[in-house]
Amino acid sequence: MIHTGEKPYTCAHCGKAFSLEYNLNTHIRVHTGEKPFRCDYEGCGKTFTQSGNLKTHRRTNHSSTDNHKPEPKAEVTEETQKKNISFDSIMSRALSDFGKSLDF
Repeated sequence: MIHTGEKPYTCAHCGKAFSLEYNLNTHIRVHTGEKPFRCDYEGCGKTFTQSGNLKTHRRTNHSSTDNHKPEPKAEVTEETQKKNISFDSIMSRALSDFGKSLDF
């Protein structure tokens, strides 16, 4: 059924059709609000409709050892900002010049 294009599983709420029953069951949570995947990290308890979203949450919020604080993000220094601005202006100019050199 996957490669035939047939979609025999239809959502009773909105009529959207699916080729796999699993995908229909996942979709129905949009309508029911069911969130069966709970973070078991102490003091968190956040819930999710899809297991992949829980995995992402755990990785980004509970991967460090200091009481589940997210990993610090890299600071953007003034020097880095200058390099980014310089690179952006160079690329912009190069693309502009490239467009002018094309003959259509």
